[in-house]
Amino acid sequence: MEYFRTGEVLGKSWDMFKAHWLFLLMILGITLVSQVIISGLEKATQDMMGISLLVSIATFLVSLWISFNFIKLYLHLIDTNTEGKISEAFSFSQSFWPFLGASLLFTLMFVVGLLLFIVPGIYWALKNQFYGELIVDKKMGALESLKKSSEITKGVKWQLLGFGFVLVGVNILGALALGIGLFVTASISSVAYFMVYRKLSARLESVPPTPSVTPAPEAPVTPVAV
Repeated sequence: MEYFRTGEVLGKSWDMFKAHWLFLLMILGITLVSQVIISGLEKATQDMMGISLLVSIATFLVSLWISFNFIKLYLHLIDTNTEGKISEAFSFSQSFWPFLGASLLFTLMFVVGLLLFIVPGIYWALKNQFYGELIVDKKMGALESLKKSSEITKGVKWQLLGFGFVLVGVNILGALALGIGLFVTASISSVAYFMVYRKLSARLESVPPTPSVTPAPEAPVTPVAV
């Protein structure tokens, strides 16, 4: 069963980019600037043993926090076709802690999978890639989000792999356009990714609940005549 069509998703993502291009470029710009600042801090403190470790931990947490909050913006845009306030996206949420835990576990298992002849790592990434969206969107815990991501990607991993290759190709074309086109294709790719998540997340609602088992009534005991 085909849960999404790559061409259709990219077409809708292009339409959304045309309608909200400034907003999407602002999100991308903030992400790039934050990464430049983080890289600069890490490079500036790389020769300071204790400080370098603290800076690495701090920048890792900040990077995750930005990613966590931007998931909210993308999902809000896709669900309502309206732009959320970027300032509100940086408010703190308790859901960040399971997001942090799931991110650490996801990264650890991905690295282990890559060390085991690469294929297990790719499989793990395809299966569990939507854990962050599920935590933000459905307020799930860390382990539950990984489990549910595995459920909604069941049977579509090859399609997701092909979708990923298409996005890589689109961004290569954007980079060839003097690099400027990459800003456009990166924004479109991000929107397309979250659109695919939204289509697959509908599978959670389509799973019928497990029927409760009602015990059969006991047969009446017939007295035996003596």
